[in-house]
Amino acid sequence: MAKLYWRYATVNSGKSARLAIEVHNDRLSGRHVLVFTAAIDDRAGAGRVASRVPGLTLQADATIAFPGDIITALRACPRKPDFIYCDESQFYSRDCIEMLRDIATFEDIPVMCYGLRCDWRLNLFEGSAALFALADEPQEIKSMCSAWDKKCKRKAFSNTKHRNRQPVLEGPQVEIGAEDHYCAMCYQHHIEFVTQ
Repeated sequence: MAKLYWRYATVNSGKSARLAIEVHNDRLSGRHVLVFTAAIDDRAGAGRVASRVPGLTLQADATIAFPGDIITALRACPRKPDFIYCDESQFYSRDCIEMLRDIATFEDIPVMCYGLRCDWRLNLFEGSAALFALADEPQEIKSMCSAWDKKCKRKAFSNTKHRNRQPVLEGPQVEIGAEDHYCAMCYQHHIEFVTQ
């Protein structure tokens, strides 16, 4: 029986790079895979999965905003996929995650979801919360604290929001960005930074 997998981490931890490598290896082995990404994330262009590692990018087969997007992509597929890969799945709705759960269970297609655990306020995203509830195998991808000039060796915990290295304490939950907006920090450095 296929499973719904959930691989989560902080920003800049190699989530999209791992996805791109797995997709490459599966395709090299002759497996038919589908790649989805969140419609809201267009940093690298609409429907692009892009790692911060130069050269590790790929075109998604579908951008996901609603469960119907998943069904449309599956119906357009010439044959049953061997795997489905989902990038930025923290931005998927609970309905989308439930649809992916059903695909793994009833269609027997393994689904690999990658994304952030929580937002910059340390709250779960809707998709992340649904994945923690529904995934067969949640697994953290560990990375180290990137707090500036701290040389910290602790595990990164937060996606700390900043502007020019100054804390941002207000704003929407979702603001698409990279190192220019977020820094992966351990809990101690996150608390010290946001309360300075």
